[in-house]
Amino acid sequence: MLHNEKGFTYPLTLCMLIIFSIVLVIHIDQYVIEKRMFMETETILKQDYYLLSSVRKVETILATNVEIVNSGSFEFYDGHADYQLKKITDTIWEINIQLMTGKKITITGIAYYDSDRQKVIQWVERS
Repeated sequence: MLHNEKGFTYPLTLCMLIIFSIVLVIHIDQYVIEKRMFMETETILKQDYYLLSSVRKVETILATNVEIVNSGSFEFYDGHADYQLKKITDTIWEINIQLMTGKKITITGIAYYDSDRQKVIQWVERS
């Protein structure tokens, strides 16, 4: 019986090592994909927050009816936003916002502000 078991442990060990390596590679790949998704989601949420924050700040400037400046800039932790105001009608203002994040990604947003209602009535975002 002992003479028939020659060479049995090496193929078994090799198969186990190959199976373990494949499972390890699958888990590493899944981890890398999840990490990339997390970083991408974080970047998108940060950009959305910065754009919304910029619109709210400009909305506050227009609502207070203090001296209205046609352009300006807001600084954030990981980027900055530049805005331009353009009067379309007597009550409607167009707000153009260009957001530049730390990763050199530029996003443009256009908002329309109604001075009678004192709020933003429409919002469009472009990449």
